[in-house]
Amino acid sequence: MHLIRRAERSTSTSSSASSISTATSGSSDALPRPFDTGLGNNFTTSTCPTFFKAFLSDETFNECVPLSLLLQTSTSFFTVQRSPVRLAQTLSASCSHSDGLACKADPVA
Repeated sequence: MHLIRRAERSTSTSSSASSISTATSGSSDALPRPFDTGLGNNFTTSTCPTFFKAFLSDETFNECVPLSLLLQTSTSFFTVQRSPVRLAQTLSASCSHSDGLACKADPVA
């Protein structure tokens, strides 16, 4: 193994201030949504895309912030996981819906 010694740090001080910036995609208040990258065309019947579009556009369904669907189908949830604050906000929104019965809405009926 070949080791290289680091250059010695300068003892002079710098007057530049450091800052921390965070990258956000879209609105910082927006919660992640399932299937935000698209549905694709891998359906066995023509009614499947209609069903998906119906429940994904249902306001009651989206207010529930369905965490189980975000885990594998949401690119925005993957991005949110990089920020502890945004992740906490998303989990809080998903776990603290005020009316649990509303989350059982049937958008296809």
